[in-house]
Amino acid sequence: VGYAMGHDLTTVLLALLGLFVALQIVVRVAKRLVHIPAPAYADVFLDSPFRRLWQPPAKIIERSGIAPGMTVLEIGCGGGAIARHVARALGPEGRLVALDVQAKMLARFRRKLDRPANRDIGNVTLVQADARELPFDDETFDLVYAVTALPEVPDRPRALAEVKRVLRPGGVLAVTELIVDPDYPLRRTTIRLCTEAGLALDS
Repeated sequence: VGYAMGHDLTTVLLALLGLFVALQIVVRVAKRLVHIPAPAYADVFLDSPFRRLWQPPAKIIERSGIAPGMTVLEIGCGGGAIARHVARALGPEGRLVALDVQAKMLARFRRKLDRPANRDIGNVTLVQADARELPFDDETFDLVYAVTALPEVPDRPRALAEVKRVLRPGGVLAVTELIVDPDYPLRRTTIRLCTEAGLALDS
């Protein structure tokens, strides 16, 4: 009986793994044909405890070099899953501009900011815009970051050129990806694109 149950469980797990891989392939192919950002309803997962286990906001903040008092831009903020933590890390003297191409995602973020638990956050500006045409002056930001968002931009070279333009001298672009994301790019691909845009790799 124990063997049979173990065998059945292995079969189920292998089937689920196969389904996951198949879905990854389908999504990757579809997104190569049609560039579409994550839909607003995906925020249910993107801003969930499960996602925070995979991508702890505190670790992203630490590794990105985000510090109090900075002026920071997030590309592809979605419903604010990471941005709320970043805003608090920046402190009252810092400023976060949270940018997304989708009005529905920003509306979700705005509703979250209106909740009593987030009333302490007063340093966030929400902006609906395309990462390929950033509506900011040159040398505006100390740091720009993107969490599982850069691969969703149809023209990454153009977006990265815009990032370089709005970064102050010595500014930082921090890119965080998740290996199970259907859009996950190879690290060397991201490095190559950043280098071609004139951004230097920080060793």
